[in-house]
Amino acid sequence: PFLRCIRTAHILTQNLNKEKEKDDDDDLVSIKVEEGITEWQVPSLLVNHETGDHTSPRTTEQLQSLLSSSLDNNNTSDDFIDTSYQNVNPQGPRRSNDSNSNDSDDDDDVRPRFPETEHQLHRRCRTTLERILNDTTTSKGNTDSSNVAIVSHAPCIQSMVMALEGATTPEESKIVGSLSLGGMTLFSRPKNDHNNSNNKWTLEFFDDTSHMPGDYQNGIGKWSLPSFIS
Repeated sequence: PFLRCIRTAHILTQNLNKEKEKDDDDDLVSIKVEEGITEWQVPSLLVNHETGDHTSPRTTEQLQSLLSSSLDNNNTSDDFIDTSYQNVNPQGPRRSNDSNSNDSDDDDDVRPRFPETEHQLHRRCRTTLERILNDTTTSKGNTDSSNVAIVSHAPCIQSMVMALEGATTPEESKIVGSLSLGGMTLFSRPKNDHNNSNNKWTLEFFDDTSHMPGDYQNGIGKWSLPSFIS
């Protein structure tokens, strides 16, 4: 739930709904702000080293207001953001710096909490992804194969790709690498096989930038979690 992700999601939503309106499809797409796939909770990404200010995820209402202020008068964020959506993995409190605290061994806590190790990030994103997919198939009555577009940050995307690949550690992963600005990754699986535990996801493409303009098509601004750098 950072504004740069919401802006990207808004562009996707706007264009998808234009196509649906052409086809007289009333089932329009909306943005669901999920805290479980917020940015990696580490000082290097969330703390201003000059001021010491900590960046916390904004609420859906705050993001809605910020997005609306950047749109023209013919569009409002009310048309795109689903304010009724309930987080499947909401932001948790900060972890304690006290080595004697129970927070030092919180393997059962999969919420996004600051600060966060890579291992905790992987567990958090895997759990969030599982809950999103379960929520999506349940809402469709397990009768349809729905498309889900997740707009998130590079650390979270790498973690979710590893989960869909079926790898449990970065060392096991055969496909996860650095991610480019605007890169897209697509996985698919057969229809109506949501409950088949043996049903695996198939990678269609990883970090594709063919849709990007100019030099961005070549993949620039690459970033990776340390554990995926060989």
